[in-house]
Amino acid sequence: MLRNQAGEVLTVKAYIMTDLEGCAGIPSWHDYGAPEHRWYEYARELVTLETSAAVQGCLDAGVDEVLVVDGHGHGAINPVLLHPEAKLLFGRPIGYPFGCDESFDAAMMGEFRRGDDGGPAREVQHRWRALVPHWLVLGGGGDH
Repeated sequence: MLRNQAGEVLTVKAYIMTDLEGCAGIPSWHDYGAPEHRWYEYARELVTLETSAAVQGCLDAGVDEVLVVDGHGHGAINPVLLHPEAKLLFGRPIGYPFGCDESFDAAMMGEFRRGDDGGPAREVQHRWRALVPHWLVLGGGGDH
């Protein structure tokens, strides 16, 4: 439970946007990325367990509510395996801003690969320009 300086209890919400391609243990799209691929169910399990660990970390840090958004086109999060305290947004279409609004205090993106820099993760990369803020102020205030 978090409190402000006046001692009032704060309700803290976190937003976690996920995808399958960048999850630890998923080396290629061809074996893991779609329902018809031989290791797809295993990939879903990995993504769900990795996401559940992030949810637990949020809860351990004092977050009261966690929304997980399944950003993988085919769906990657297994709701049966997902942390029971998480709320899940899934299915298509999920339009921009993907369930995120000003009510959230923290936002995280997991399981995404970096952009096309020619590095070893090139096969399963993604870019998420749609979520890049038009402005960002860190450290509070000033003339920005």
